[in-house]
Amino acid sequence: MKLVALMENYTPILKDDFKIELSVDSKLLVEELQNEKIDLMNFLKTMLKNFSITLDTVITEAIEGKKLYTSKDKYQHMLEKNPKLEEFRKAFNLELD
Repeated sequence: MKLVALMENYTPILKDDFKIELSVDSKLLVEELQNEKIDLMNFLKTMLKNFSITLDTVITEAIEGKKLYTSKDKYQHMLEKNPKLEEFRKAFNLELD
């Protein structure tokens, strides 16, 4: 997952003393953020001219259920809500990406 997608799906919260907290729902996302953290922090500190900024990640349990990232995941979710969707897809010879 790219950093952009991570930031679009999870909202960072600014805490006291320029501490940024990002709550994610899996250890994999924490590891993904760690891979990009140095570049991200260098960018933020330079652009904001504040070298006191820190970024902490917190793992929380997903309350709203599984995140739908791929087209197939989204389609399966919609199919669970409306099984007639499969008939529609077949009738119009539609393919999933």
